[in-house]
Amino acid sequence: MLESRGHQGPGGVILRMPKLAKPLGDVNRVLRSELGLDARLVELTILATAREMQSQFEWAMHEPVALEVGVPAATIDMIRHGKPLEDVPEKEAALIHLAREAVGAKQVTPATYATALALFGEEELLHYSVLIASYAQGAILLCIVGQELHDHQSPGLPEHEKQ
Repeated sequence: MLESRGHQGPGGVILRMPKLAKPLGDVNRVLRSELGLDARLVELTILATAREMQSQFEWAMHEPVALEVGVPAATIDMIRHGKPLEDVPEKEAALIHLAREAVGAKQVTPATYATALALFGEEELLHYSVLIASYAQGAILLCIVGQELHDHQSPGLPEHEKQ
């Protein structure tokens, strides 16, 4: 697979594409830190996307961050195992459902969209949608180049459980 040059993850792969590195890096930076999105919801959305993409690398990078910013371990476990979202606050549940449907089912139901729209408004919902798309894109890129976990990391995701 892709020769390792010390840079790993989607960012490391993107650096090998000079004409795309800056614009793609800018999108990631804006999504994660310049839109005023709740860091807890951002990390939860990234985990939900990583789960649906079966991206061990993205999961390993973001699970500790999610815990650090206050995503409950029980919620992370529900995402990890594709469990029903019992006692998950509605904004968190809406984003997890959005990622599950957009990435996993490849079709967002009108009910899921309407719920998310009511909770977030159009612009914020679109921001979270681009976040999902961006991390799905990163997972695809990592899959294509065969990105492995760092030596000290263990897979955090079980095989995807079909429902």
